Order: sequence, then structure tokens, then C-alpha cells
Amino acid sequence: METALMRTCNEMNSLQVVSLRRRAALYQPAMRETHRRLV
Repeated sequence: METALMRTCNEMNSLQVVSLRRRAALYQPAMRETHRRLV
């Protein structure tokens, strides 16, 4: 049971990291644009 739970937790964490990286890749250009406008 514990090993299975650990596996699922690790999979969830890896998925979250991937999604966060994708979000960062999507948001980076927008952030640069806003930064240019502010400066």
C-alpha cells in the first residue's frame, strides 16, 4: 500500500512540475511584454 501511494504521489508531483513548466513557458513572453510596457 505505502509503495503504491508513494508512486501515485510522485506521479502527481511530476505532473504538477510539468504543468508549471508549461505555464512558465507560456507566461514568460507575456511577462516580458508587460515588463517592456512598464519600463
